[in-house]
Amino acid sequence: MDANHRDYLPFDFASYLFSLTQAQWTAQELSGGNANHVVRAVHTRPRTSANPVTPNGHPAAAFNGTDDDSEVDIAGHILKYRTIILKQAPPYFAKFPDFAFSQRRQFVEAQALRLFRTDKHLSDVLARNPFIDVPLLLHHDEAQHVLIQSDLESHLTLDKYLAHPSTTAESAALAGRHLGQFLADLHHAYDSDSSTLAPGSDLHASLANADAETVMQGVIANATRFMKAAGVPDYEELGERALRHWKGRKKTAFSQGDIWFGTIMVDPSASLDSDRPSSVLKICDWEFAGPNEPAADIAQLGAYLHLSSLSSLSTTPPRPVLDAFSSALYTSHSASSPPFRAVHEMREFQRSVLIMHGWELVNAAAWRHGLWCDCPGAEVKCEHIKAMIWEGVKLLRVAGQPGDGMEGTLGEEGHWLSVFWRSMGDRLVSPR
Repeated sequence: MDANHRDYLPFDFASYLFSLTQAQWTAQELSGGNANHVVRAVHTRPRTSANPVTPNGHPAAAFNGTDDDSEVDIAGHILKYRTIILKQAPPYFAKFPDFAFSQRRQFVEAQALRLFRTDKHLSDVLARNPFIDVPLLLHHDEAQHVLIQSDLESHLTLDKYLAHPSTTAESAALAGRHLGQFLADLHHAYDSDSSTLAPGSDLHASLANADAETVMQGVIANATRFMKAAGVPDYEELGERALRHWKGRKKTAFSQGDIWFGTIMVDPSASLDSDRPSSVLKICDWEFAGPNEPAADIAQLGAYLHLSSLSSLSTTPPRPVLDAFSSALYTSHSASSPPFRAVHEMREFQRSVLIMHGWELVNAAAWRHGLWCDCPGAEVKCEHIKAMIWEGVKLLRVAGQPGDGMEGTLGEEGHWLSVFWRSMGDRLVSPR
C-alpha cells in the first residue's frame, strides 16, 4: 500500500497508540482498500534491538492479539516493532461514506489472521509456502474497531510489479507459480477435515458476515447495470445467472475473498531460490475471508489479469510478462489442487470459473476504469470499456451452454482461459 498525504484523518491513530503504549508514534495514511481507514505508524523512539523473526516473517514468540491479553503485554509486544499497520473500521466504506458496511468485517479479518498462526490447517499452508506472507495480528480492539497488524512494508502491488521494467517473464512465472500453489493449498486446507469448515461449525460461524454477502450481491447488481449501459441485450438474464450462482454456491474452500492487484504486494528484492526461500508475495486485506466457492479467488484475480491483457495503456504489463505470470498461476493452481473424480465435477468447477470470472471482469472494467483506459468520464465511459465488458459477457453466455459447448469455445488456443482450461482437464482422473 502506498502513502496517501491527506491532511485529515477521522480517527486519531497517534493518540490511540499513545494511550495503548505510552509511546510516541507518527501515522501516515495509506492508500489501499476502500473499506477502512489505514495508516502506517512509526514509533519515534524505536528500540535498538530488532524483534527476532522466522523465515516467514513471523515473530519468534507467538501473540494472540486479542482483548484478553493484558494492557502491559499488548504494549510490550507492539513496542517491539518500529512500524506497524493500523486499520480502523467505520460503520460504512471509508472511501464511500454514503454506503453502510458492517464493522463485523474487521472481526472476520482479525479471525482470519489469527487462524494463520493458531489453526493447524492454515498454519500448515504458510509453512508449505515460504515465499508467501500474510500480516501478523498484533491486537484487535473490538470496542474502537481498531486492528493492529505487522507491517508487510512498502512494495509494488502485483500490477506494478508485472509492469516494472526489471521484471522478466522468468521471474513473473516464478511468482505466478508460488501464488498458484499457495491459493490451491489455501482453498483445500480443510479438505481432510471438512466438518471444521462446514455450516454449523464454530469456524464457519466465526467468519460469517451477512453484510459482506449483501455487498457482493450489490457488486453483481452493478455488473448487471454496466452490461445494460454497454448495450448488452440479455443483461438481465446474465445478471440473474451470476446472482443465482452466487447465492447457491458451495462454500467448501477457505478463500481470501477479495484478491486482486491491490491486495497482493511483491518484494522483487526477495529470493525466489527454493534453497534460500524468503517471502516474495505479501497478501493483505482479509475482510472477506472464509468459506467460499473453490473457484472464487482464481476467478477474481484472473479477471484482473484478463483486463490487463485488454488494456492499451502504456502502464500495463508487457504481454509476455503477463502471459508468463498468468500461465504459471493457472497451471500451478491446477497441479497443486486435488484431482476431479468425474467429468461432472470438473464441469461444475469450470462453470463456476466462467460465471465468476465473467461478472468480476464486467464489474472491474467499469468500476476500476482508470486502470484500463485514460478516456475522460466514469464507469462505461467509452468504447474501450464497452469492449472489455463484452468479453465478460461472452463468458457469462458460454456458462449457460452444455459442457461440450464450453469446451469448444474455451479450449481454443489463444483464448485467455485456454491454459487454465487445459490444466483443469489434466486434473480429471476418471472419464465418467
